[in-house]
Amino acid sequence: MKLIDLVNCRSLQGAKLVVGISTPDLPVTGINILEATDIERWGKAGMVLLSSYFALQKHDHDELRIFFEKIKQIGIAAIIIKVNRLVNEIPQQFVNLCRDYEIALLQIDDQIKYEDIIVEVLGSILAMREQRLSLYYKISKLSSEMTLELLSTQEILERFKTLMGFELTLIEKDKRYPISTNPVLAKFTLVEALPIFVSEYMTFDYRRFSCQYEKFLNLKDQCVLLVDFSTSEETEATLVIHEKPERRIDEDDIMVVENLVRCLQLNLLRKSLGKQKKMMNTNSLVNDLLRGLVNEPAEFDSVCADLKIDPDSNCQVLTFDYYYPRENDLIALFEIKDHIRAEIKRIHHNLVYYITPRYDQYIFTFANQSSRFVEKSMI
Repeated sequence: MKLIDLVNCRSLQGAKLVVGISTPDLPVTGINILEATDIERWGKAGMVLLSSYFALQKHDHDELRIFFEKIKQIGIAAIIIKVNRLVNEIPQQFVNLCRDYEIALLQIDDQIKYEDIIVEVLGSILAMREQRLSLYYKISKLSSEMTLELLSTQEILERFKTLMGFELTLIEKDKRYPISTNPVLAKFTLVEALPIFVSEYMTFDYRRFSCQYEKFLNLKDQCVLLVDFSTSEETEATLVIHEKPERRIDEDDIMVVENLVRCLQLNLLRKSLGKQKKMMNTNSLVNDLLRGLVNEPAEFDSVCADLKIDPDSNCQVLTFDYYYPRENDLIALFEIKDHIRAEIKRIHHNLVYYITPRYDQYIFTFANQSSRFVEKSMI
């Protein structure tokens, strides 16, 4: 249920909208009677408050402002005041505070029952939750099937694009190029942070921005929703949903996005585990080669084939020995080792190496003596 749906409830026919709605799409997540102003103990984002002003009557202006600070911070959606019980009209200072804090305010007379409002609002919310949970499990089943199919990241994005109707881009940390259902939209600049509704179904970090596409400088009202997630401490990624000017992400879309991110997490984790397994196997082969444990000619040729090196070429071994790093230096040591490896890979693409906690060894192969890769000046 959204705030605009609340105003149009049958039980609120005849209600007066005293302070207008600034965000009609704001989700309404519940409704409760205001018995005391300790709302920080029980209030939740999206909640609507019902009151006959009994809980507020003894509060002066400063106390009321403190109360409004709390309900704004919590994210209260609206306040409904019943008149002709304690007060015949809503105090003007209360109306002004609703305007100042952009809280929708409705006035009802004493003929409208709280029970009728609560039953209709909660009934609508529960029906919507049942519908969304059904959607979630349906998408979750499809997501599980995609995982079992071992689809590529591109294929996963394409299928979810069909489900959502939005172009999608995945940006992985330390990867030069993003993966996108529309590569033209993959290059963009974030312009300004925009507000985003809060949903109880959001389990990842969501951010929303206006943006400018590199290829479409004249397009206006372009927005993206960013979802940050990770599969491990080392693997971070951002899913980009390219919104349309005529259609923005709503709470139903969030159910699909949550499943998409989990599907991408599993896919990236599978790829990461595959790379780690391959690296461990390669590490073991290089270790056997360097330690002289490969003696048979046929076995030697097989190991060289697996490592993609020429068995008849000359080679040079470069060793980096790390002397007894202290515990608080280990993180810096890992960064240094990664940097060294990246720099050597940049120059020598077909690189074979062996990694241990205390030392690393790199094998460089070359066809003749004049084409040695490592010179004294480089060491």
